[in-house]
Amino acid sequence: MTVSLNVQMVISEVDAALFVQMLTDSGLHDVFKAARISISHQEGHAMIRTSGSTRSRGQMLFENQASGNAVDFRRSHKSEAGDYIAGLGVRQRPVRIVSSEVPRISLKREWSKTPEALLAYTWVPSDGTRGRVFLMGYADAKDILGEAAMQSDAFMEAGFYTTICTRNQLERMLLYEDRWDLFKVPTIHAGLE
Repeated sequence: MTVSLNVQMVISEVDAALFVQMLTDSGLHDVFKAARISISHQEGHAMIRTSGSTRSRGQMLFENQASGNAVDFRRSHKSEAGDYIAGLGVRQRPVRIVSSEVPRISLKREWSKTPEALLAYTWVPSDGTRGRVFLMGYADAKDILGEAAMQSDAFMEAGFYTTICTRNQLERMLLYEDRWDLFKVPTIHAGLE
């Protein structure tokens, strides 16, 4: 059984270094090492990481950051779209987690069937650097990928396109980083109300 845990604490660099040293000095370092858990600090973050799939690490990153931004969430049921249902108060939206270890953007045609859903691109580097979350709608991701991607054989025939971000795409993705405010905007259902 693989258990994945990703804990990030925003503290000063000195406190992060002391926290890591405290865990190391406590004798737990050997236990962590045997369990394939790494402990590090970088840029004011104390990071405790375990091995796990990129997807499970991306889900944990989303959960940790959603909690830190007071966004309520739960795992979606099989009958619901997405991986999570998340929001603030009565404004709940489906969220699809799209995880990668490198700056990548992917899109599936089937995701367009749920226009109120948010795509949460989670970048979870394997080198221990801080993960990132980018929140956007389907149309935003489609716009970032561009018309050539949408007209590609991969998307036209298989309904799926993925690519490592170009410099231009990366710059455009940055507009959607940590956009937890999107959960405060009411969803719009065409033809309802």
